[in-house]
Amino acid sequence: TKAFAMRKTISVFILLCLWLSVDAQSHIADSLKKLLNDHPQQDTLRVQALNSLARELSRGNAKTTDSVLDISIALSSRINDQKDKGFALVIKGNVRHNVAEDSLAYKYYDEAKQLLEKVQDKKGLAYMYRSRANTLMDDGRHAECLDDFLKGLKLAQEAGDLKAVIDIQRTIGYFYNVIGEPEKAIHYQSEALKQALSINYIPGITGSYNAIGKTNKK
Repeated sequence: TKAFAMRKTISVFILLCLWLSVDAQSHIADSLKKLLNDHPQQDTLRVQALNSLARELSRGNAKTTDSVLDISIALSSRINDQKDKGFALVIKGNVRHNVAEDSLAYKYYDEAKQLLEKVQDKKGLAYMYRSRANTLMDDGRHAECLDDFLKGLKLAQEAGDLKAVIDIQRTIGYFYNVIGEPEKAIHYQSEALKQALSINYIPGITGSYNAIGKTNKK
């Protein structure tokens, strides 16, 4: 049938995108490690490279990620880089959530929020709200979760960070699936897909197609 053929085409596309995404992540991590080796200066660029490396590693080894973040936080404190220290603390919170230490995760999110608000970093705050919302969702605190997602979406839009907008819209769609409102889920997932396709954002395309497929199965 046409529906079966469409699902098969989407499945193949998702597998291809996932392969490209994993391959890209490996190249990104290698490039960041090279940048750190080539840039021994103790400055903001090094802090940002450490944060980016930690974010790439955070899906795997929590201990290694924590070590990278500890170096980043120590250096950012020393050079008074509050913006990038705040970003590192958000990643630190995500790592703690990944290992089921949510009380620590919330502590790091709160510390990050204070720093990012102080320097008025909308992009960083959007990332913090999205990250905390994911933790709240897993804790079943749905009203607070949606509030954080919407705050993060608004800040990402104001900052002009289209990739963050896409990621947050897609995750809001997932949230609505969790609470049993598929029509709202499809709305956000479709918006995320449309914008991801417009800028050829592979992780956003993959995630949106996958999310829409899961919603349609319900």
